[in-house]
Amino acid sequence: MHYSLRNKCIAYIALFRPSARSLQWKKVLRLLHELSQIADEPYVQWKNQPARPCSARILGLAIEKLCENPPKRLPLTSHGYLQAIMYELADETDRKKEQAQNSRAAGGSARPSANEPEYMPLNSFLKKQGAKSLNELIKKTTKGMA
Repeated sequence: MHYSLRNKCIAYIALFRPSARSLQWKKVLRLLHELSQIADEPYVQWKNQPARPCSARILGLAIEKLCENPPKRLPLTSHGYLQAIMYELADETDRKKEQAQNSRAAGGSARPSANEPEYMPLNSFLKKQGAKSLNELIKKTTKGMA
């Protein structure tokens, strides 16, 4: 996992900290486990909307967006805000991809353009990094830190 994404995860987990005391390690581990489960899903779905492809890039952008503009009511109690933002970003990305495909099809070109970002599901990214899960990747990349 890229260093900047790890920092974003730390900032995100801090949003769960009660104002009067520190965050318990047991809760940190639970939140990280839940976050890794969210990250392992190749799709994101919000409420009754159709599922959208979701990548590690979208997760990172959603965490960044949430940390930049946190909700007024803190501490967070669930990952609902994060999932809503992830869905919004995934929906927008999917819409742009579909529009580009439709434009190419209307113009007679079925090949993706060089400027179009490559979508890589989290499972593929983890496999490319040699990890079976997000937790394993975090352990692997943070080994020797501290």
